[in-house]
Amino acid sequence: IANSPLVKTAIFGHDANWGRVAMAAGKCGVAFDQSHVDIDFLGVPVCRAGLTVPMDEDDMLRRFEAPEVTITVDLGMGE
Repeated sequence: IANSPLVKTAIFGHDANWGRVAMAAGKCGVAFDQSHVDIDFLGVPVCRAGLTVPMDEDDMLRRFEAPEVTITVDLGMGE
């Protein structure tokens, strides 16, 4: 996921585009069902069960100023 050019573009552009992360995860060769996926950017939920979660865009832009951007992906496929 971290090597995806589209994910890198989203991070550089301070864009919490979870669709790019989901696409990269789906290409990793592991079991993947988007309807089970949860994604967080910098500790903020942006996707739950494959659907967009509303977020405060101004807050997210401030968070992207951090020196490290953490993306958490839960595939929802078990332990």
